[in-house]
Amino acid sequence: ATHLTPGTHLKFDKNIMEKIGLEEKGMEWKSFSNEQKVQVIIDIIGNSSEYEKRLKETNFDTFIRTLEYFLGGELSQQRLLSIQVDVALKSLDDNTASITEGIHKIVQKCNAIGRPTKDLPLHFWRVYIRLEDNSFDSLAESELDPEVLALPFIQLVEYFELVSLLGWQGETE
Repeated sequence: ATHLTPGTHLKFDKNIMEKIGLEEKGMEWKSFSNEQKVQVIIDIIGNSSEYEKRLKETNFDTFIRTLEYFLGGELSQQRLLSIQVDVALKSLDDNTASITEGIHKIVQKCNAIGRPTKDLPLHFWRVYIRLEDNSFDSLAESELDPEVLALPFIQLVEYFELVSLLGWQGETE
């Protein structure tokens, strides 16, 4: 409601506007110009005490509490997403098809919940070093087939593209 401007009246249902206006202003409502009507509606909807009052009058507050109970409120949802981030970080390993893609998905979840991402490069490097070590071990066992080193190089290129996109300055140097 705080984001309403006189231009948003185009999105209002005319019947709902008329109903609210008549309830709030009575017969005086009919004498208002369209601009005045829109401003009255914006003032009514934008008033937080009126908002709370109307929620109670319509029992919509009960509906919202019921939704929060079954789906969890905002804090519960953020806590669940934070747990998902922790699990995703723990499940990153050198068998992941793309470590960078995993990190990128984690960045998106962190951004959604306002969680800092400054430690994510450490997680990438932890997994990458294992991948690189495993690749060198495979190289020694594969009669010097250089193809086993392709995956670490691909991961580095993808990671460089990601850190450039995200603006992680220290990681591109």
